[in-house]
Parts: sequence; structure tokens; C-alpha cells
Amino acid sequence: MNDKELIQKIRLLKQVNPREDWVLLTKSRILSQEEFSPSTSLRVNWLDILMLRWKPVVVAPILTVLVVFGLTFTLAKSSLPGDFFYPVKRMSENTQVNLSSEKDKPKVHLELANKRLEELNVIAEGNRVGNLAPAIKEFQDSLAQAVKDINGIQANTSSDPVLFQQIVKETKKLSENKEKVELLGVVIGDTKDLDNALAKLVEREINDLEGRILNEDQWALFAKSREEFGKGNYSSALEKILLINNH
Repeated sequence: MNDKELIQKIRLLKQVNPREDWVLLTKSRILSQEEFSPSTSLRVNWLDILMLRWKPVVVAPILTVLVVFGLTFTLAKSSLPGDFFYPVKRMSENTQVNLSSEKDKPKVHLELANKRLEELNVIAEGNRVGNLAPAIKEFQDSLAQAVKDINGIQANTSSDPVLFQQIVKETKKLSENKEKVELLGVVIGDTKDLDNALAKLVEREINDLEGRILNEDQWALFAKSREEFGKGNYSSALEKILLINNH
């Protein structure tokens, strides 16, 4: 075969096209061999080894932190003023206050004042003298904030029945808790500032009701609310005003 004939045959080979099914089969085999080649398998194995080696290093500190935080908040929940974990408890309560609306703040701070009295009761019953002073201060601070919130109630929102229910419930509970603590010989001071704040609120409501048209039942409740106000029973007076607004 001379050069001319060889060149002619090569040209004929270039014109030959393989069958489509043969192309697909060959491509599939090549990819399959590459996927399961030793080098690829080796890379996957090393990757697995590295992941297994690093996972404990990363996960262990995270789990430790979560466990520590969980134990801290568990211990803080039952802590008392003067205890090591008590600031954590107060931090959690402050978050609750900050997330509450301005309308809900009187209720929230009255609830906290009641919690402080309940803590004082536990301290007094356990004769934990070293916790008394910080517990009394915590109560006075919570009460002062509740008084500030009640004084800040606007005239156009003071007749809100939900707000009244909350104030009545918490102030009555506060009187009961205060009495329990004092029976144990703990002197926590007076609550004149709270009484004055409630008196102003009741007086404003009474003045508003005097200018309204009331039915017979409402007038009877109004008379009782004024009577309670005169005796200094401001929570009871507020309760009667609440009933008036519900009739």
C-alpha cells in the first residue's frame, strides 16, 4: 500500500460515525470506573476520617456550654436574694420586663414585687438571716417600679377592664403576702407609695364616673366604691369600679 492509498483510507475512517448506543455505553463505563477508582475512594475515606476526628472537637465544647447554661438557669430559678446565682434570675426577669408592653408593665412589676415577698417568706421560714437585707431591698425596688408604672397610667387608658383586673389581683395578693411575711417578724417597711398611686387612680375614675349617666345597679356599685375609697381600701374600690364598667 503506497502513501496515496493510506491517506485515502484514513479519510474514509474519519467519515465513519459510531452508533449512538455504543457512545452512551462507553461513556457510562468510563464514568463508573472513575467514580470507583482507588484514588477517589481514598479521598472519600480520608474525608470521613477527618470529619470523625473533628466532630468531637467541635461538638464537645458546644454541649458543655449548653449543659452549663442549663444548670445555671436551673439553679438561678430557685435562688434567693444574696445567693450566687440570683443575678442570673434577675437578668431573666429584666428581659421579661423589657419585652412587655407599657400597658402590661404595672402588672409585671406587681408580680415581681409579689415574688420578692414570696422569697422573703422562704428566707424567714428558713431563718436565713444573711439573705434578709438583700431580699428586702429587692422587694422595695420592685415595689417602687410598680408604683412608678401605676402613676404613669394615662387617663384615657385607665378604665381598661383588663388593666383593672390585673392591678386588683396583684395588689390584693401583695397585701396577703406582706401580712404573711410580717407575721414571721420581718419588717419590710410601709407601702404608702403604692397606696397613694392607687388612691390617685381610683379618685380619677370616681371623678369620671360622676359625670356619667349610670343605671340603678351602677349607682349602687359607685356608692360602694366611694365608701371603700374613703376607708383606704383602694383595691376594693377599683374592683367596684371594674364591676360598674361591666354592667
